[in-house]
Amino acid sequence: MSMSFTPPSIGEIERAASLAFFAAKEQILTDCNFFAKYDQGVMKSGAYAVADGMSISCHWDAPYALYAWYKGTPSHGGTFLMWGQHAADTYGGQWCEILSKGLNDAIRN
Repeated sequence: MSMSFTPPSIGEIERAASLAFFAAKEQILTDCNFFAKYDQGVMKSGAYAVADGMSISCHWDAPYALYAWYKGTPSHGGTFLMWGQHAADTYGGQWCEILSKGLNDAIRN
């Protein structure tokens, strides 16, 4: 009996990581925006996420975003100051699962 195993190439691993981080960053931004202040939609419409290496960061470019993060008034019952931190506390485990599943699925395909 014989058996052979060919591990994924570096390129396949990099592609898998890129796909997994893309899926995760979209979900992370969606979850963060769910808890963000909503007024005329400026805060959420100017939001974007960046996957850089092994980290994902979310950004809100509204002029008042920094103020709203620390001192603003939540616009309705489901919004929070420091909404990104609240989203991470609430969904961080699921984000890790998305990354893990994405990497495993992409490497297998």
